[in-house]
Amino acid sequence: MRPSITAERGIVVGIAVALTLQAVNGYFAYRAATDYVQAAQDRRASLNILQHSEGYLSLLKDAETGQRGFVLTADPSYLDPYKKAVAGLSESRSKFYDSARDEYPDVLTEVDRHTNKLMAELGETIDLQLNDPVAGQAAAQELVRGGAGKHSMDELRRIISDLKAAKQLKPEIQRLRHDICARS
Repeated sequence: MRPSITAERGIVVGIAVALTLQAVNGYFAYRAATDYVQAAQDRRASLNILQHSEGYLSLLKDAETGQRGFVLTADPSYLDPYKKAVAGLSESRSKFYDSARDEYPDVLTEVDRHTNKLMAELGETIDLQLNDPVAGQAAAQELVRGGAGKHSMDELRRIISDLKAAKQLKPEIQRLRHDICARS
C-alpha cells in the first residue's frame, strides 16, 4: 500500500522545516562564534594600547626625572634614568603607535608634538649644564622654571589619561559582549 500524497507532502514539508531550522541555527551559531572571536580581538587590541601607552609615558617620566635630578644636583649619575629612557623610547614609541595607529591617528599626532617639545627641552637643559657646569646650571634651572617641559609633560599625561579612559570603557563593553556571545 502506497502512502497518500498528503502524507508524502507532510513528510517533505517536515523535512524542509527541519532543514530550514537547522540552517537558521547554523547561521546564529556562526554569528555567535564570529562575534566571540571579534570581541576577543578587540579586547586584546585595547589592552595592547593601554599597556603600550603606559610604557611610553613611563619612559617619558623617567627621562624627565633624570633631567630634573641632574639639573638640581649637577651629578651625572642622575642622568642614568634619562639615558635609559632615551635608549628605549624609540622601541616603546613603535609598539605604542603600532597598537593605536589605526584607531587614534590624531591622538598620536598630538603625542608626537608634545614628546618632541618635551625631549627638546630636556636635552637643552642637560646640554646647558654639561657645557658650562656653573653658569649652565643656573640657565638650565631658569629654562625649567619657564615651564615649557612641564606643560608638554602635563599634556602628554592628559592625552594618555584620556586615551586610557576611553580604552578602559571599551574593554568592559567588549567583555560584556564577549560574555553574551559565550552564552549564546
